[in-house]
Amino acid sequence: PEVKRLLFCGVGCAVQAFRAVQDELGLEEVYVLGTNCADNSPTSEDAREFLRRGVPEMGMEDGGKKEILGYEFMQDFRVHVKYNEDGRGSSSSPSYERKPYFCLPGDVAD
Repeated sequence: PEVKRLLFCGVGCAVQAFRAVQDELGLEEVYVLGTNCADNSPTSEDAREFLRRGVPEMGMEDGGKKEILGYEFMQDFRVHVKYNEDGRGSSSSPSYERKPYFCLPGDVAD
């Protein structure tokens, strides 16, 4: 049987790759479900160290008021750090700090 309808599920970079070849596939209908991309650290301590050294403006040094909810390395060549300004644990309206990769310290991955 020939595929005429397709649901494609993937992270942002996979969706971009799919979109690049989509017209060549001869599909009648395409549905795309984009999922979050998470570049995980090996341990929670490594994640905290990355944020402390790589994104010091988030206030990790002094136990700042910003509660970091997560971070992702995105296709725009920036690290997107998702946080709550008040640190109260509500993620209903988080804020984002976006830091270009080239601004990270060279030893941040050591």
